Amino acid sequence: PENGCIYNQLSEFTGLATDSVMLDKVSIKLSTYDESLSWDAGLSSWTASSCWNDTQLNGSTWTFVAPALVGGAYLVHSRAEDMAGNFESETSPPSDNAHTFIFDNESPIYEFVIPQQNEFRNTFAGLVSGTSYDSISGVKSIDLAIRNMKNNLWWNGTTWTAVESYNVCEGTSNWSYNILAPETFWQDAEYLLKVRGEDNAGNIGDPVSENFTYDTVAPTSTILVPADGSYLSGLTEISGTSYDLNGSSEVQVSIYDQTDSSYWDGSIWISTQTWNLANGTTSWTYISADWTDGHYYLVQSKAKDLALNEGIPSSGNVFKYDIVPPSAVTSLNAETGETEGKINLSWISPGDDGTSGVLTGIFSIDYSSFTKAWDKADCQIEISTANCEPGSLFTETLTGLTGGVTYYFALWTKDRAQNWSEVSNIAEAMAQYDVTAPSAITALAAVMGDKPYSITLNWTAPGDDGFAGTAAGYIVKYATFTVDASNWNSAADYSNSCQPQTSGSTETQVLTGLNPGATYYIAVKSFDERNNMSEISNSVFAIAAKTYLLISEACVGTDGAGNEFVELYNPTEQDITIDTGTFKLKLVNSSNGITAKQITWTNHTVPSRGYFLIGAGNISPAPDAAFSAQMTGTRGVIITDGEDYILDKVGWGAPAPYNAVEGSGVNAALSTGDSIERKTDASSTAESMSGGGDKYAGNMRDTNDNSEDFAIHTGFYNPQNSSSDCEPDLISPSAVTDLNALSGDTGGEIVLIWTAPGDEGTTGNNIWGAYIVKYSTMGGIPGTVSWSSAQEFPQNWQISAPGVGENKVITGLEPGVTYWWAVKSVDEADNYSDIDTSVSRACATAGQDLTAPSAVTDLYAATGDNQGEIKLSWSATGDDGTIGTASSYVLKYSTEGAIDTEIKFDSSDEYSNNWAPSISGITEQKTLTGLAPGVTYWFALKVVDEADNSSGLSNSASAEAKSSYMSVVINEIAWMGTAASYYDEWIELYNNTGDTVTLTDWTLASADGTPNITLSGSIAPYSYYLLERTDDNTVSDITADLIYSGALDNTAEELTLKDAGGRTVDRVDCSAGWFAGDNTSKISMERKNSLADGSTDSNWGNNDGVTTSGLDANSNALTATARAQNSLYGSATPEGSIISPVDREIVNCESLNITGYADAKHGPAFRDWSLEWGEGDKPQKWQTIRYSTVPVAERAILAEWEMPEMSGDILTLRLTVSDVTGDSCVRKIRVYRKEPELKGVIEGLKHPTDVEVDQRLNVEIANSGQNPVSKYSPREKLL
Repeated sequence: PENGCIYNQLSEFTGLATDSVMLDKVSIKLSTYDESLSWDAGLSSWTASSCWNDTQLNGSTWTFVAPALVGGAYLVHSRAEDMAGNFESETSPPSDNAHTFIFDNESPIYEFVIPQQNEFRNTFAGLVSGTSYDSISGVKSIDLAIRNMKNNLWWNGTTWTAVESYNVCEGTSNWSYNILAPETFWQDAEYLLKVRGEDNAGNIGDPVSENFTYDTVAPTSTILVPADGSYLSGLTEISGTSYDLNGSSEVQVSIYDQTDSSYWDGSIWISTQTWNLANGTTSWTYISADWTDGHYYLVQSKAKDLALNEGIPSSGNVFKYDIVPPSAVTSLNAETGETEGKINLSWISPGDDGTSGVLTGIFSIDYSSFTKAWDKADCQIEISTANCEPGSLFTETLTGLTGGVTYYFALWTKDRAQNWSEVSNIAEAMAQYDVTAPSAITALAAVMGDKPYSITLNWTAPGDDGFAGTAAGYIVKYATFTVDASNWNSAADYSNSCQPQTSGSTETQVLTGLNPGATYYIAVKSFDERNNMSEISNSVFAIAAKTYLLISEACVGTDGAGNEFVELYNPTEQDITIDTGTFKLKLVNSSNGITAKQITWTNHTVPSRGYFLIGAGNISPAPDAAFSAQMTGTRGVIITDGEDYILDKVGWGAPAPYNAVEGSGVNAALSTGDSIERKTDASSTAESMSGGGDKYAGNMRDTNDNSEDFAIHTGFYNPQNSSSDCEPDLISPSAVTDLNALSGDTGGEIVLIWTAPGDEGTTGNNIWGAYIVKYSTMGGIPGTVSWSSAQEFPQNWQISAPGVGENKVITGLEPGVTYWWAVKSVDEADNYSDIDTSVSRACATAGQDLTAPSAVTDLYAATGDNQGEIKLSWSATGDDGTIGTASSYVLKYSTEGAIDTEIKFDSSDEYSNNWAPSISGITEQKTLTGLAPGVTYWFALKVVDEADNSSGLSNSASAEAKSSYMSVVINEIAWMGTAASYYDEWIELYNNTGDTVTLTDWTLASADGTPNITLSGSIAPYSYYLLERTDDNTVSDITADLIYSGALDNTAEELTLKDAGGRTVDRVDCSAGWFAGDNTSKISMERKNSLADGSTDSNWGNNDGVTTSGLDANSNALTATARAQNSLYGSATPEGSIISPVDREIVNCESLNITGYADAKHGPAFRDWSLEWGEGDKPQKWQTIRYSTVPVAERAILAEWEMPEMSGDILTLRLTVSDVTGDSCVRKIRVYRKEPELKGVIEGLKHPTDVEVDQRLNVEIANSGQNPVSKYSPREKLL
């Protein structure tokens, strides 16, 4: 080393040596400056003995590897030796072969004096100072870096920059850096100071950091308890909060007795204001003072922060201390109501204090069907009242009680200081009996029954009260004449045990034991458990079913003969299956004894119009089934179904056994070889049946009289089995002879009238047949137009019973055109009737449709489920007014306001549609697509019929097209960074939807431009998206979805999330200060309800410190919930809204349906809601419309309200929704109750006239033919 130099690193010693002859070696001696220790290279250690060490000689240059040195001063000698053993003389430094040097490889030590670590200051003179020390080489210089943590800028000596900069300080051992103009230099922010030093050996130390906060903003404080304007019967503790960006150091409370003009000093009341120290800061409490009943008190608070800034005292909260309860009500009265289950209550209000003072509070009512020990905790009804004068009359109606039961009532009064009165007098009344009859049955229908002699009825069950509930029973009346209200008592009762079903259910009743083929007229009434009788139903008719199997022939021989059989005939159009379970054969003797025969089956099918043979001997053709014994002594045959229901029977003999007879028996005995056979028709004889025209014409005669229906063959029988030929129907229906055509009442309508023919000529019910209806616009059929060339009118009309009048309405024709008509009928055997040419030219002109559909009055619009969608709904009107089905809809829309005039409708854009209207009264539901997301649209529509008659203008409905707003929200913000670093800020998003949302080209930006983040990737349904600043180590145990740059301001920001189209999806407006989060404790700001507004401060709060997720860069647990459900999830306030009527709506009606919702989906459990009204826009008194403990989750009717008499024309509705914590949501709307001023202009008169109109005016517009084409009445609709 050079003599006297300072080194911080030294790897070897070097030097030169010479000799006049020849050098041998060079040695060095390395020792401490005081020569107390010397280096021994051989031992690789320091020793107290002086030691010379050989160097590496290379010519005249030598080197020696330096040992590891510690800081301090050293002495080094060199000594040369030649080959002759001559030594160089040792000299003292400084000389050529003796040098001193200093070795120093340790950095200097330095620290701050002003300011101190984590110090808070509200003033700063501008001098940053400290000390430094280096014991070996001394400190050479000190540098200082200053960083503003609020904007992340560094001071470079002249300006602030984003690059870290160090500034040279004055002095070393005691150093300082002077800030010029400190009053403008220091801003309200946290600062990071970093000092570093260099010693004379060139060692530069690591920076030493220190934070301090410059804060000149005073804290604020808020009083939570008592609430301003509250009334309290007890107050043991005053509480509140304080806020300062950097935390408060203390809170003080002042209590002023406004009644006595005195202040509380902590123990007594004095005349001068005193501030008392509270416990706590962010959340603070103060033990209450001595309160006096009836006094008003003002409580104020003020806070001081860590920088000793003192806040301005709060304006304070005023409360009244009230411990006197209202007096007990002594006038509670209960009376039986007007309708079932109803009781009316009334009482006189007490005062706030006893019987005096204006009362604002709650009436609580309990009731029971028995006397009991009354306790206000059991109360079932609460009624709020405000500013009620003592002596005011109150009423309340209870419904849904059990009719005829006596109920007892008790009432308590609670004032707003929560003081409860004693219990009232006990009132009692009986709930009204059921006085409402079931509704009349309007859809009674009757058809031929499935069983013989039966008719099947169907109808829709009414209710117990109108259409509600379940009726108690039915009365069914029937007759051979039309049954109506005038002859109800004359009709026969049909005994029934039909137990009514719930209203709206389908009822079925089978009437049996009727005369087969007879036409019956039927009507029904229903009654309830109180015997309230409904009105008569619609009257219907049907034909009783005939027997579906007939005994067609029977033959009785002697024992062992082969001619004993029973032949059956199927007169229906369907094959019938019979077997042991569905059929029984019974033989009757002369003593009326009945024997059921065991049958052996060969076949089970009775063909349509065919036969089935049951034989007892070796009969030919082969029987389809056989019975076990002969028919000797038999005088009658009975066939039944499996349940012993008689299908048919026949008796013979003198006399015939009554058990086997229908009507009167065949009064003749059968001898061997004789048979008894059913006739074809009334004219049939034994001869025509055995060999005449009736032999193969079938056995259809069935009047339920054996003597009329059967003939006896002497010495002749003709058995037929299921394989025999079916006997065909060869008789055609008779021609229609009285066809008449009339013009209809509506457009394109003609009515045809005629008398129904029979199946065979004019007899027989042609229930399996059909009509063929043809028409022409060219002339009569036949005549001008032949039957074959005429147009067929499609229909599936059921042919009525013979002789019954047919009346059919034909629609869809060309209005005003003349049509000619002709009708044929065909039976099930394809026998066609003829045309009566004398009447087949029946003609009429189709009616013209001049009646427009009714206007839609309940058009409703709501935001759709998908982007750019709106949902519409309305009740379909008819083709003519509210009757029938319209043809099309014309829907117009606007984005500029309501479409409430014809001019606006004509100028609005049309929404193209091909919707087919539903039947009148059906709810139409349509979804409009392709609309601009987030834009409000107004709609109106008209209804058009097939004649292009257009309805009047509907009401105008509006809704906002579905947008992505709040599909993804800003869910959690760590604007304060983490405990590991102020830089480590992060933001969390949450997907509110059940769909994956692509975030490509979405933006998340601050209003001040920093940060400004472009998103990428996607977010899964109901999942989280984590953004970490600078690197992925901010939340070290969770991988970030996106890394971003740009710092959040520690005071306030306004953040906006937008989709790829630039539409706002969510906004968190904290421009006046962050809603939550703590910079000192590094507690994140969490959203409570992801579906509620992000710019509402009450929807945010601090992480609760219990539910956490994530680690910072130093593996410390975050006081946050990164990529996890927020700790505050479910703490949101309850929700409610009045949807209809809307605010400022004008109503002119006696009753009002109020719709809305009231719930607490996203917070503590729902408790109750109340709906109240008051006169004026700022009511002094509120009266309850309805109170309920049942939430209303979706839009529904909150109350059906009979509006009261009022002195003014404005009333206010108030909805209050509360949860179990006492948190509540209040919504108010104003309603204008006025008689509308109607003004119209009649145009087209000689002089257009302005006319004032009232409720009696009717305006009607007619065309030149005097046919009304449009009508207006204030009591009706614009048609």
